[in-house]
Amino acid sequence: MAQFGRQNRILTGGHYKAVFDNRLRFHSRFFSFHLMRNTASYSRVGIAVSKKVSKLAVERNRIKRQIRDSFRHYLETESMTDIHTDFVVVAKFAASEVENRVIRADLDQNWVQSLKYAKPATQSGQRKRKANVKAGA
Repeated sequence: MAQFGRQNRILTGGHYKAVFDNRLRFHSRFFSFHLMRNTASYSRVGIAVSKKVSKLAVERNRIKRQIRDSFRHYLETESMTDIHTDFVVVAKFAASEVENRVIRADLDQNWVQSLKYAKPATQSGQRKRKANVKAGA
C-alpha cells in the first residue's frame, strides 16, 4: 500500500495559493478539485474542510480521513503514469450529509477524471498541418 508521507502533502500557504491561482479546476457533487501539474516525481494533496461544511470537528475530520485514504489508493494507480499533480480538495456542505462509502466513491472516480485535466497540452491539429505544409513545400 502506498504511503501518505510528508512529501505527498501540500504544507505551505504559498503552495496552496499557487494551486488556487492556476485556475484549473473541476467540481464533483461533494468536492471542488483545484489542480496544477508539478515537476516533482510524485503528486501532492492539500485538503480544505471549513466550518461551513460542518461545525463538528468529528465530521470535518471524517471527511479529511476519507480524502487522505482515497488519495493514498490513487497514488498506487498513479505510479503507472508520468503525470504528477498538486491537488487541493475543497469539501462542499453536501459531503457532511452522506456516508463514507458515497464520499469514497465520488473521490475515487474523480482522481481518475483529473488525469485528463492534468495532461500537458499537445500541439493542436492546426499547428501540425502548418508544419507539414512547410515541410512539403
